[in-house]
Amino acid sequence: PSAKDRNDSIFIMTAELQSQLQTILSAIKFETRQKDYSVPAGKALPEPLEVTLTSGLEPTKPVQLKIFPVIFSFTHGEGKLIPLTRTDNSGKARTTVTQFTSPDKTFKITATPSLESIWGKDSLSILQKQFMKKLKSPSLQFSISIRSLSAYITSIETNLGKPLSPLMLEPVLKEELARFGYVFVDKKNDADMHIAIKAKSRQGNSAYGLFFSYVDYNVSIKNSKENKEIFKTSATDIKGGQLDFKQAGLKAFEKAREKLRNKTINEIKAAIAGN
Repeated sequence: PSAKDRNDSIFIMTAELQSQLQTILSAIKFETRQKDYSVPAGKALPEPLEVTLTSGLEPTKPVQLKIFPVIFSFTHGEGKLIPLTRTDNSGKARTTVTQFTSPDKTFKITATPSLESIWGKDSLSILQKQFMKKLKSPSLQFSISIRSLSAYITSIETNLGKPLSPLMLEPVLKEELARFGYVFVDKKNDADMHIAIKAKSRQGNSAYGLFFSYVDYNVSIKNSKENKEIFKTSATDIKGGQLDFKQAGLKAFEKAREKLRNKTINEIKAAIAGN
């Protein structure tokens, strides 16, 4: 046969495959017992998302699909989850959402069949892949809304024994946590958690007209309801150098502020998510 005949034959076979696949996909039904969730800011989803897949190719005898690949993905917002899974013997597929990483108030996660996992991504021809993209796959969408957690913050920050004004560490903590849905209250009894910061600078040595001071800080978080400490961390010997000890202390506080922003706050978020 000519090259044109071979191409026509491939086209017809692929078109037939597309039609057959569409019939199969159209008969698949996604169901779940719960589509909408509400999660406190900073927390992971407390239970797996679950879908049940059934096939209605024979409408009078729907069957549960076993060992069928399902892919879960964020379609609004960003986060971490187990993307690819397969249904069990009862037709159920589950994924665990471990973290919401963007500051959105609402997240959408969609479950769809993973066709590439059935036939193998690398085994499909270019033409077949084009047809695959035209298939209309069934899906189910979950909606997760983030509700604000409230925090009461106390911060004692001193530079060489004198209170800092304005504070340098507390504003950074508030700024970063507010981006992820936290709100801050003025009364400890109104808060979900109590965050305590203690930071102080101390005089170091001097050499050749340059003075050095060091900052130590610690952060503690307690669950207000149970008065239970859920997180504690500290950093020591954060060094700053300037033309006098006071300015060196402020320089050390600047470095402590960046350490708090770049490392400690991520640890805080992880600790809150785990509780």
